[in-house]
Formats: sequence, C-alpha cells, structure tokens
Amino acid sequence: MELCSFHSCSKGYMGECGLRGGYVEVLNMHPDVFKHFKKMISAKLCPTVLGQIVMDCVANPPKPGDPSYNLWIKVSLLN
Repeated sequence: MELCSFHSCSKGYMGECGLRGGYVEVLNMHPDVFKHFKKMISAKLCPTVLGQIVMDCVANPPKPGDPSYNLWIKVSLLN
C-alpha cells in the first residue's frame, strides 16, 4: 500500500498559522511514481528560514528536562 502523510505548519495543531513550512512522509511509493513526485515538488522545496525553524520546533518539541519544557506544556495545553 502506498502512503503519503503531510503536515503543514500553516494549518497546524499548535496554532502556528500564517507561517509557511511543512513536510511529507512517503512510504512504499512505486519508483516511477516517486520519480514524478520528486520532479513535481523540486520547484517548491525551499520555505522561508522562519518556516523551517517553526517546522523544527513543531516536529521536535521540548522534552522533559529541557529548560523550556514546563512553559511549553503550559502553552500547548492552552491551544
């Protein structure tokens, strides 16, 4: 089964609307289809630096023991 999962920080669950960035995870895509998929997205591969930073923060939130973890938990529970 082919599967593509998308996540965009412009419509994200953490309330980071308005910032542009995202990622796609592709599993078991046929090599011919993947070749065309890569060609299609190659012209749109570079979001702004701010968008890339936001995606890193969304994909890698603070962990227990990190200095900002308690604040992050408090703020994320409000969303």
